[in-house]
Amino acid sequence: MSTVSCKALIMVVSRTDAIEIAVQELKPEAVGLILSQDILGPVVMKCEELGPRAKFRYRLVDSPMEIGNSFERFEHLLSEIQGFGY
Repeated sequence: MSTVSCKALIMVVSRTDAIEIAVQELKPEAVGLILSQDILGPVVMKCEELGPRAKFRYRLVDSPMEIGNSFERFEHLLSEIQGFGY
């Protein structure tokens, strides 16, 4: 992979390794994660491990099978991250 960096990243998460890869490869300062309650525990643990590398924000989807719910969470995260100055 080429070395690419970004200031902020918002991603839908279903696996913790995706978070680690994104943080290692893209080096974001802020990361917004959209996820379901089912994987919240492992995701929080992974983010605590990666903590010094980025600020993490979480949004849970009420209904993982409904795309509209994920878009609402994306808009909330985008607004919050923009509030941080990104």
